[in-house]
Amino acid sequence: MLFNSRPFILLITPTPLLLMVMSEDTITPTDLQLTAFNEEREPKQLHILNGGHFIVFRGPLFKQNAATQTEFLKWLC
Repeated sequence: MLFNSRPFILLITPTPLLLMVMSEDTITPTDLQLTAFNEEREPKQLHILNGGHFIVFRGPLFKQNAATQTEFLKWLC
């Protein structure tokens, strides 16, 4: 099953966007996520992590993902 976030991501502009993209995502393909990110307006941040769709919910990548999201939220305040 594939999910294309592009039609939805364009609806949130100009809300600040943090997009965490997995390099080997087979559910929301990386190329579609990058296309959507490139079409989005500022303010935006992109972080690409190695691995598949669910790997950021546990282990070392979870810590990296959570830290990146925390810094993004601090940046907004």
